[in-house]
Amino acid sequence: MILKLNISKVLVLLLWLRTCLARDKNVLKMTDSNFHKQITFHKDIMVMFFIPWSGLCQRIRPQYAAAADILKERNLPVAFGKIDCSRAGRSTCASKNLPTLPVLYFYHNGQFVKEYTGARDSLNIVKFMRVQVLPSPLELKNIDELKRFLNRQDDVVVAGFFEEDTRLKRMFFKVAEEMKESVIFVYSSCEKLLIKQGVMDGIVLFRPRCLHNKYEDERILFTGRTVIGEIKNFIIKGYHGLVGHRVPTNRYNFANPLVVVYYTVDYHKGGKEINYWRNRVIKVAHKYKNDVKFAISAVDDFEAEVADVTENISTMKPVVILRDLESKKYFMTEEFSNEALDAFVRDFLDQKLTPYIKSKTFLQHDNDGAVLIAHAQNFEHLVLNSTKDILLNLYAVWSGGSQKFALVLREVADLLRDDNVNVVKMDTTENEVPAMFAGKPLPNVYFLNKKKKKHPILYDGQPNVEQVIKFVAKMATNELNDFDRDGSYKLDKDEL
Repeated sequence: MILKLNISKVLVLLLWLRTCLARDKNVLKMTDSNFHKQITFHKDIMVMFFIPWSGLCQRIRPQYAAAADILKERNLPVAFGKIDCSRAGRSTCASKNLPTLPVLYFYHNGQFVKEYTGARDSLNIVKFMRVQVLPSPLELKNIDELKRFLNRQDDVVVAGFFEEDTRLKRMFFKVAEEMKESVIFVYSSCEKLLIKQGVMDGIVLFRPRCLHNKYEDERILFTGRTVIGEIKNFIIKGYHGLVGHRVPTNRYNFANPLVVVYYTVDYHKGGKEINYWRNRVIKVAHKYKNDVKFAISAVDDFEAEVADVTENISTMKPVVILRDLESKKYFMTEEFSNEALDAFVRDFLDQKLTPYIKSKTFLQHDNDGAVLIAHAQNFEHLVLNSTKDILLNLYAVWSGGSQKFALVLREVADLLRDDNVNVVKMDTTENEVPAMFAGKPLPNVYFLNKKKKKHPILYDGQPNVEQVIKFVAKMATNELNDFDRDGSYKLDKDEL
């Protein structure tokens, strides 16, 4: 039985390898013996360092191969190579002290130039390689060149049309230089082309055919002031349209309130689900374009964000999370449909939704001795609205340091039982960290003065009872009963 199972696994692996080899037809196979020769022979080459059994490598390889196919079809003078760090390329990989695989390196004239750190899909890899070998902006000299160029693009193109040298043209070139690795820029001064476009001194954003829909213009003219900031904002807004494709490298381009629709992308199919779901979301997004922004994201790119609200990630239906201006989250519990999404957004705007907070609930008697246990649902009541000073321990159960601090704080809480100070702890692995601590180091201990709860003070001393007491004694609103402001123990009159 075990033998049959192993044979079936081998057959599946062989079939997968056969498929991958077919897809890699425009990717050079590199080894220790030919690596240097290949990077010097090809003026510009991208090399993927990988190990075949890695799930991440398997997911990226089809995208990498697709990028090689696209640039081969467009006759761009670049090459793509791959080297197996587990076998024939082991020595080469070892000599480069590579981080976690896969790694994509770009070489020019045999010399390493930079690591590719963008999104690992064919579209972004193509954009990166295009920038390395073509000028930005690229000049188009006639009507046919523009037509052919736009027809073969699957991404937004920003074009500058200038009859003569103007301030707008100079600003356009500066923006093109700054944004060249994320946006395609072209320009032209051809009189016939400018007349046909109806633009003699202007900037036009063209959406690719794959993003065309009845709710958005396919061509947008820049009408703002001739300053770099307004040109860049015009491009960012137009680039994403009603429903932008949100990836780790552009996540900060999307402002709240924001609805993000997450779904599983099969990278072996080239990510075709991107537009399948986007077209459905657009039908809802156009109704609320003045109130809420919309975006789509691959679950693989934002696993932590999705895991915060649900562990049941369907491979068929999207997950929807909405963030308001204060970054509070709202989770759509209904199965995805246009009608459900519409009702979800409408209820948010009508203030009928309750924010989602990851929280583990404890009973009152579950307090750890004199240490009060907080969870996300009672944090505001127990900490922020308390009339006492708070010594707060935000900890993680997996942290050895947290466990050591827990024993110290339990003793501190006993010493402060009769004071106007509460010692509180909250498990950050079971509960959502409050927004006021976002971006701050965790796990850690903070002091919150009862009059200044929104300005926590970080304790940076040792996990030592004496040191913690000194810290609290100094920070406390009222002097402690048994300790002076220096944290020294007060002697009773009888002890003098």
